[in-house]
Amino acid sequence: MIGKGFEIADNTGIADYVLALLQSEEQLSSEALHMTANENVLSRTAERALASVLSQRYHIGTSNDYHFNHIAQKSSLLFRGLPNIYRLESLSHEVLRKCLKGTVSDTRMLSGMHAMMSAISSLTEPGDMVLSVHPDGGGHFATGNLINRLGRRSVFIEHDPRELLLSLSHLKKLKQEHKNIKAVFLDDSAPLYRMPVAAVRDILGKEVTIVYDASHTLGLIMGDAYINPLKEGCDVIQGNTHKTFPGPQKGLLHFADKSTGEKAMEVIGSSLVSSQHTHHAIALYITILEMEMYGRSYAQTTIENARLLSEYLAGHGLQLLSNGKSFTDSNQFLLRVQEGMTNHEAYRRLHESHICVNVKNVFHQNVIRIGVQELTRWGMKGDEMKEIADILRIILLEGSSQHTTARVDELRKTYNSVHFSFDSDLEKISMMQ
Repeated sequence: MIGKGFEIADNTGIADYVLALLQSEEQLSSEALHMTANENVLSRTAERALASVLSQRYHIGTSNDYHFNHIAQKSSLLFRGLPNIYRLESLSHEVLRKCLKGTVSDTRMLSGMHAMMSAISSLTEPGDMVLSVHPDGGGHFATGNLINRLGRRSVFIEHDPRELLLSLSHLKKLKQEHKNIKAVFLDDSAPLYRMPVAAVRDILGKEVTIVYDASHTLGLIMGDAYINPLKEGCDVIQGNTHKTFPGPQKGLLHFADKSTGEKAMEVIGSSLVSSQHTHHAIALYITILEMEMYGRSYAQTTIENARLLSEYLAGHGLQLLSNGKSFTDSNQFLLRVQEGMTNHEAYRRLHESHICVNVKNVFHQNVIRIGVQELTRWGMKGDEMKEIADILRIILLEGSSQHTTARVDELRKTYNSVHFSFDSDLEKISMMQ
């Protein structure tokens, strides 16, 4: 028996059943047009690392702990190690310094939550007050809880309903009320517009540590198409690596100041991470190097696609959240559902036509969150945004049908190669051999 209600005759049946479940889910995923704002697609080159035999080997420490020979140099790490992977890690960190404009990177984090935990634990002390964005204004649902569980004190910054950003006036009020603010965590799970990091620094002063959560915007920052938080006075960029940054499900920290970074990394290495999951780390390094070559065009195309799709939808009569200037400056936008329909009903209709989106409650409104970063990676541009807008119009205003599903399936079949990656380069090399 496997689970409640499943009877399997023998071990061969168990193996067949497990494989069938995996293949069925892979098939469902391959048929869907993924327009969630919190996922992306790996290049085939990076994906290869996930099945590497190296996934069975430890990747402990950072490239700074080794001298690129066959034996680890630290007495606490006396095993063969992965000398060629350390070289790859070192190359990728050089790219992060170049693109993010900081000094030191830590890519050992296993996820965005692990990165958040590592940032708060290594940069603040128990009892410290840490500000973050209120969940109603786009803040991550877990940030305040995590801050409190780590023995710090969480205080939320409210949002500005007009600007659809954190409220600078409320931040000023918090600064006046609390004299012991040690850090501010600028987390934003619905970043329509550029976070006013410079204004936050002016309000809080030089002594407060500013951490910018780039989980949603890292790929746009790497491609120089979005605000660079470090240039605006931020101390640390942190986040996961699988949204606009098209890497594996992992996390990283990047520091403006070398001394601050090295101290934080010592805390992280001694108490918050051991193995960094070798296969995911390799896939991350590969994606970082891909972003050095293709990041600018990818990021610019992503933002252009988001603006085009949101404008087409507005032109069809659909309602979107806006600050009155634009619907988005990032990879995503927020769609209001029509009167008489819940966002869950809208989600169900889209799902029936093989379109994946996010349901979200933010800015005190129930919305559909749509991201175009994965569409961009598949090579879609203006004409495809117009086609998708028409499909969404029909589904949301008239109802899903076999016709809309067929149009989605045709798009998905047509666009099946990952762009802005090493894949095309490797295909050219293969053809030459």
